[in-house]
Amino acid sequence: FQKLCSRTLYCIAGYAVGLIAPLGVVCVKYGISAYLGMITSLFAVTDMATDYKPTAMVGAMFGDYIRYSAWLGIFVVYGVLGVAAFKIAHVIFVKKGIADKITILIKTLYLLGMAVLLRFCYGKGMFGFDYTDFFSMYKWVTVYLLVVMIACVWALFSAKIEEGAKLWAVFLLVIIWITPLGSNNGLYPIMNNLFLVAPVSVYLLAKLWGTLRADTKFRADRRFAAGSVCLMILACTMVQSILFGYRFLFHDAKAAAQQETVGMLQCSTVISGMRTTAGKKQAIEELDSFLYESGLNKKQVILYGDIPAVSYIMDMEPAVFTTWGDLDSNRLELLEQDLENLYQNGETPVVILGTEALELREQQGKTDRKRDAVLAFAKKSHYALVYENEMFAVYAFGDTRYP
Repeated sequence: FQKLCSRTLYCIAGYAVGLIAPLGVVCVKYGISAYLGMITSLFAVTDMATDYKPTAMVGAMFGDYIRYSAWLGIFVVYGVLGVAAFKIAHVIFVKKGIADKITILIKTLYLLGMAVLLRFCYGKGMFGFDYTDFFSMYKWVTVYLLVVMIACVWALFSAKIEEGAKLWAVFLLVIIWITPLGSNNGLYPIMNNLFLVAPVSVYLLAKLWGTLRADTKFRADRRFAAGSVCLMILACTMVQSILFGYRFLFHDAKAAAQQETVGMLQCSTVISGMRTTAGKKQAIEELDSFLYESGLNKKQVILYGDIPAVSYIMDMEPAVFTTWGDLDSNRLELLEQDLENLYQNGETPVVILGTEALELREQQGKTDRKRDAVLAFAKKSHYALVYENEMFAVYAFGDTRYP
């Protein structure tokens, strides 16, 4: 017990150091009030962005686990039927020579049945082969995470698993359960952490499989039935995830036939070689040329219209607290406060609007008070529309002259 307590205290101390170090940097650089203000603003976010409420975040995470556990249930039932088939064959065909031949036949039929099962899952919409869409891998990964959680609990309560593997089991459970909290993206954050979860989980599953192989009560044919199902889940998850990672392009994936590579930009080189649609490539390169030739890329920027990446792409410092003011979690009051401060200080950052998103909202009849606030600032500061293409509209201070 003393050893357990000392190790627990070591873990707590390590967590405390990991918390205090970045917190100290924040407090020294910005003051303790900045940290407290950030926490307060996070609680205020839920007034508009209801998907950031604790209940909504937990519901989004466990909702998918519950919803897609039915697929795991189907695989478990198939495995149980396989174990039952091997057991019945062992009882009926007592003679060793016949029993061995029947076992081989059942194993062959069992594997062929897996192919039929996968076809059934495909037909019922568990996955697809369009790797430009999340659908191709999402349910497989969810099922695999359920398997990993079950394996972790099993490892923690098994007397045959050494302490090191139990520690990894706790590590996995913490990563799987904690990562999605604080996000409104459901299970996607933990899917981004598969580079941590996947190798450790495979190691843990191998450890558990080793204990089953050493257990004389668990016959080889039954291990085959259970192990084949687990291996199928692991293999399908890996294949779908790897192909998805290779093919997927955020927002641009559906236009694979039109994808082109962005060339060397003048304002920044961070996205050189990036694949995107032909139309977006042209719009970005045209915006880059205009900003560079006019010298506006040296100024700060206000972005609105679902174009937060423009700040990074063009290497332009944001003039307000966020580059993605469209999000409900970024409050109107903070945006208005920053805009008023800019006006009072006589600052004239560039305003770039994403016209596609704004036109879509207008067609849907949605009111957009944040857009109105940005345009009101531009009007009050005597801005003019100085450039426009298919995706972007640029407003700048009216006295500025451009080539």
